[in-house]
Amino acid sequence: MTRTRRPTALILISAIACLAAHAASAAYVWWEGEEPSKTSITGRNTFQPGDAAGKAVLSGGAWIGGVIDVSTTPAFIEYAVTVPETAGYRFYARKFWKHGPFRWRFDTQEWQTVTRDISLLDSARLAQHLVATWVYAGAVSLTAGVHTLRIEILESGAACFDCFILTTEPFIPRGPAKPDAPYPPPSSNWFNFTPAYDAFADTPLDLRGLLNENEAGSRGFIRVRGESFVHADTGEPVRFWAVNAGPAVVRMSHDEVDHLARVLARKGVNLVRIHGPVYFTSGPKAGQPDVAYLDQLYYFVAAMKREGIYSLISIYFQHWIRINELAQFPGYTEETLPFAIHFFHPGYQAMYQSWQKALLTATNRWTGAPLCDDPAVAFIEIINEDSLFFWTFDYKRIPAQTMALFEKQFGDWLAKRHGSIDTALKKWGPNAADPHDDPAAGRIGFVPLWKLFNTRGMREQDTARFLAETQIAFFKRMYSWIRDDCRFKGSIYASNWRTADDRYLGPIDKYCNTFADFMDAHGYFSPATKKVSPEFATAPGDWYDDRTAVTFQPAGGGKSTHDWGLPITDVIYNGMPATISEYAWTTPNRFRAEAPLLSASVASMLGQDAMIMFALDSVPGWLNACDDYYPIQTPTDMGQFPAAALIYRLGLLDEAKPAVVVNRTVESVMNLEGVPINAVASQDANRAEDVPKEALGRVDTLESIDPRAFFVGKVCVNFTSNDNSQQMIDLKKYIDEKGKVITSSTGQLRWDYGNGLVKIMAPKAQAAVGFLRAAGAIDLPDVTVETPMEYAAVALVAMDGRPIATSTRLLLQVMTEQQNSGWDAPGTGLREIKSLGAAPIIVRQFAGTVKLKRADAVNLAVEALDANGVPVGQAGTAAGITLKPDVLYYVLHLLE
Repeated sequence: MTRTRRPTALILISAIACLAAHAASAAYVWWEGEEPSKTSITGRNTFQPGDAAGKAVLSGGAWIGGVIDVSTTPAFIEYAVTVPETAGYRFYARKFWKHGPFRWRFDTQEWQTVTRDISLLDSARLAQHLVATWVYAGAVSLTAGVHTLRIEILESGAACFDCFILTTEPFIPRGPAKPDAPYPPPSSNWFNFTPAYDAFADTPLDLRGLLNENEAGSRGFIRVRGESFVHADTGEPVRFWAVNAGPAVVRMSHDEVDHLARVLARKGVNLVRIHGPVYFTSGPKAGQPDVAYLDQLYYFVAAMKREGIYSLISIYFQHWIRINELAQFPGYTEETLPFAIHFFHPGYQAMYQSWQKALLTATNRWTGAPLCDDPAVAFIEIINEDSLFFWTFDYKRIPAQTMALFEKQFGDWLAKRHGSIDTALKKWGPNAADPHDDPAAGRIGFVPLWKLFNTRGMREQDTARFLAETQIAFFKRMYSWIRDDCRFKGSIYASNWRTADDRYLGPIDKYCNTFADFMDAHGYFSPATKKVSPEFATAPGDWYDDRTAVTFQPAGGGKSTHDWGLPITDVIYNGMPATISEYAWTTPNRFRAEAPLLSASVASMLGQDAMIMFALDSVPGWLNACDDYYPIQTPTDMGQFPAAALIYRLGLLDEAKPAVVVNRTVESVMNLEGVPINAVASQDANRAEDVPKEALGRVDTLESIDPRAFFVGKVCVNFTSNDNSQQMIDLKKYIDEKGKVITSSTGQLRWDYGNGLVKIMAPKAQAAVGFLRAAGAIDLPDVTVETPMEYAAVALVAMDGRPIATSTRLLLQVMTEQQNSGWDAPGTGLREIKSLGAAPIIVRQFAGTVKLKRADAVNLAVEALDANGVPVGQAGTAAGITLKPDVLYYVLHLLE
């Protein structure tokens, strides 16, 4: 049945407010989804919110849709849209998440399709599992006058539409608010962070030309030389300040991808880790290459390349794929993840090889060459976050049919090693028997991992050695496939996960990873949380507590202990380059402003070769609100990229010499003798469910080297054939126990964890991070900082390669705290979140003075810049800079 309404009166307005502050003006047309001129959708909308809070999230308090059945009758909606002028328009729709894929057209133009994989530009929660999101549907040319928009829903199921907009310029979504609606006033002593859609005006803060190549790969493929990455053609060393991008980012429209690439390059980014499957992940086509997505990925690589940004490609994570409909893998259900199977199942490995082949050898039509021949593709990752030594390798998670195959491989290995399975069992002794053993069938079971690092008997040693050799064989086979069969000329790494035990099993897993070109790790710094709501993301009703690294505050709170594990430290293994391809300070946490500068300085001192923050959202610029655990495009993260990228990529802090060197023979590691040092980085809180509760209380007793050594100098582990020695500098010279201060062996990093103040004190980069107000006047070698800001990060960095004392061009960067407007979690300590708030992000106002000590400071002019680096006025001289309440950046330059 079709019902007809009179055409809705549509309003044409100039975008003044959201874009008023941005000196932009664009015509737009806005109309409500629930007011069509004609539609086949009838009946009650089951997704219509019943409370005032839910209705307030929708434009007009309602939306059209419900549970739609298109199996027999097409579902459509039509609108009469009055367009004021002939122009090219961008069309956006606000809808129910990714539900309800649809096609649309104006009048008789070509149909355009919005798929279920559409990138989401924002998210606003109406209720549990019910959100409204803006999507960019496509571009359209329209003449002035009335046009008919027809929308046809393509799949049965949930579908809702709230409102739509046509605009002649990119649209910055703000939930149900129109472009010219005023933002809510910020709280006292905060300011609304509402930067314009970057028009790429000239700026003294464009790091693209200063740091990036004209085109990524112009100096050759990225290769390994010693502990560093180098450009193959020139031999120049290179570090990567980088970000992660998932499929939703890759699937953005081409103009949005182009815009994002330029934004990142101007902020100092020179690598993106493209992290997502290039194959169908469920159903009967699971495991088959997704050619359409590959084309989108190819465009993404090409767009980044044009801005001097390299690509790292990560295509496999067992959490992405469901293989329950594939006959060759019996026993799997829709809920069963394929943990570990890739290490030993020939059929699964063949499927994996087909993905890499499809990715690397097809011609990229956007560059004219396959990725295997493109030097802008720096790195390929073999697998993400899995290990035979992690808790997910067990009988609960791996189906019996799959485990039986691996048990048979273990039995064959034992027969070869000991002469027969019976001989192996006799050597192990009767107390080592396991209920999964079936010697008659040639299968031997796997004891629980906790036995490997607690019992450490002959059976456990044989098990560990077999698992290691299996993992090594997989990495070697896939490395050879990527390098030789797929002809990839860049660098390759194996994996990046942790193990069930860092001291005994961790070294084995790391040794397995040394058979690729370099080493990688992941880590997250997360606040204390208590999850109450059933939703994946943080939601009202959940509990949390803020957490800071500057005091080494443990996640569980408490004042008498410290947690030395930060996600920005890692061991240097076998003198190989080291990267951290995922790290983040997760939300909510008021102390996230410490992350960029601490990451850049510590990673520089430790000689890390790539720091890759997790993860971009599918917006081409700044976020309007923090909606997930890992927001990057915010003032505390991307807002601090300029100074952090300069410090890290230009090597403005000296690389420290080793503080600890541990040599261990491969034989001792395989015999579960362990290594007395490990990087104690925190795992992603969202994988905590993979750790069994019964494992949480188990600890080992092997003596450990002081983990504070990571903040003194490099910590190195070498796997050798005959050397079990270890050397360590006198850490007491650098660790003041009474004063609670750690000073790096370079003297350029001073960590006062007793007072929560980190000082960066290099000739070309100086900063103070942490609780600045309590420190009073902060004296750095070439500058003093004094501020009433309780917690902040203030950095001064030379931009011309000279020391601060003589530099003619410097960047002063300031950051405090951020939160969503309306965020509410009253109290201190572990407390309940009452409201997540909404757009815009607000930032605590800046205040204080910064004074350069150099004699000619009065001759250094200070220019204030907005969030996009555009000059907004003069701010005196470097002899005394009074911080403006809403200015992140200042460029200091010598008066001529």
